[in-house]
Amino acid sequence: MNRKNTKVLLRVLQVLKWLHMISLTVYPAIVSGYLLSDNPRTTKIAFGITSISFTRLANHFGDKPEEINTAISTYLNFKYNNESQIKSIEKLTEEVEKLTSKIKKKMIEVKKRTDETKVQTELTGNEVTEELKNEIEAEEEERIEIKIKNLTKELTEKIPKLRNTKINEIENLIKELRIISRDTRDT
Repeated sequence: MNRKNTKVLLRVLQVLKWLHMISLTVYPAIVSGYLLSDNPRTTKIAFGITSISFTRLANHFGDKPEEINTAISTYLNFKYNNESQIKSIEKLTEEVEKLTSKIKKKMIEVKKRTDETKVQTELTGNEVTEELKNEIEAEEEERIEIKIKNLTKELTEKIPKLRNTKINEIENLIKELRIISRDTRDT
């Protein structure tokens, strides 16, 4: 292809991208507003949303390379023959590859370290399990001691209250018995 045909093809592709985005914006309003809705409010809402989307889309038509900062703007305005864009993409690709290789190296280091710790724990596994058992037993004993302390504290608070209520109940019973005994004497 010669240069003239390439420019024409790129321009046709650019127009097709714009038509694609316009159809993606307008189609939902037509389907939801006219075909699926019996309510005029729904139609107005659908076309209102579509008009807002379309105006935002129209703002991105013809963006200059330094103004391209969104995915839609990139899709609509990317020029395949722009060397600065191609160089920036290549530079970003190289950076991503470098970062990926660094991540790969770090993952290998992490794997080696985990393998080393597995070997160490296998060698000292019995010692570790005994220590863990002892720690677990100590923690359980501490919990039991705390529960016992809380129960004794609760009981020491409740015993005087219960004693006072029982004493009051007994005194009331004694009073009632005295009253009953007087009544029986009088009759």
